[in-house]
Formats: sequence, structure tokens, C-alpha cells
Amino acid sequence: QAISSPDELVSLISSRRAGESVKLQILRDGKAQTLTVKLGDRKDMGPAGQDDEDQGGPQDPGQPGSQGLNLDKNYGFQVGDLTQANRYQFGVPEGVKGVVVTSVSPRSGAADSLSPGLVITSVGRAQVGDVQEFDAQARKFSGKPLLLYVQSPRGDQKATVAVPPSH
Repeated sequence: QAISSPDELVSLISSRRAGESVKLQILRDGKAQTLTVKLGDRKDMGPAGQDDEDQGGPQDPGQPGSQGLNLDKNYGFQVGDLTQANRYQFGVPEGVKGVVVTSVSPRSGAADSLSPGLVITSVGRAQVGDVQEFDAQARKFSGKPLLLYVQSPRGDQKATVAVPPSH
């Protein structure tokens, strides 16, 4: 069934039961791919509905994982700030805000929904503009699937994806 809007997708998915597997056909790099997705319950997705809270004292910006978040180990991917070098490497134009996926472990749950060059603009319902903000939001999910709003480098394709924690 063709989906014409994000709201239509949410409506269709919410009419299904948690735990049910569904097949989704997506376009990635201009090629159609079919993914089998196991539906979860939004209540299990983490604190997306909670107000943003400060995580305590100041962070050392030189150590993005200083609060115990090892993104590659916990979720199977890494992100970087949208520096000039990253914008050039991944073809991300000026004006696009967020963090860029720089690597994805091929055997991780992230490999099904993320690829290098995708821009993550939100974690849960909180927008992120740099790696420090991303890490602060991602820590709130601690072992639960990360709910990410991603877009292609040029912003012409957008999606919400849930990245399961690595085991």
C-alpha cells in the first residue's frame, strides 16, 4: 500500500499490534529496498514525552562519551558534528542542522536503518545541533531503542527510525 504522508504512515502502523512484523518498502539512494520491521510499543521507546532535563554539571566537550555513552558499542553507529569537512565528505549543504552519521557497524541493528551521510536532526522529540546535544539526549534512552528523526544529506528524504540497542 502506498503511503503519501508521515501522518498516514503513523496511522497505518498504529492500527497494528506491538510485536507484529511488517514489511516496508523504502527508497535508499534511489533504490527500492524491502525491510521487515518488528513493531514496538511507543511506551517502550524511552522518555520522548518527558521534558528535557539538564544532566547535571558541565561536560568536557573533548570527551563526548564522558558520561558513559559509547554510541558505537551501545547502538552500533557513530556521529560527528557538521563541520566543513563532514559537509563536504557527505554532501550536506550549509543551513542543514544536526549531526551526521559517520559510520555504522554492519552487524548492528543500526545497519538496517542508518547509513553514513544521513543527518540526525532530533533524538526523541528534542532537536540536536551538535554531538554534545546528541549525546545528552541519547543518554536518556539508556539501553532502550533510540528514536531518531533522520534526513538525507540534501534534506529531500526524511524519516523517523528506531535504532535498537546492541546486545
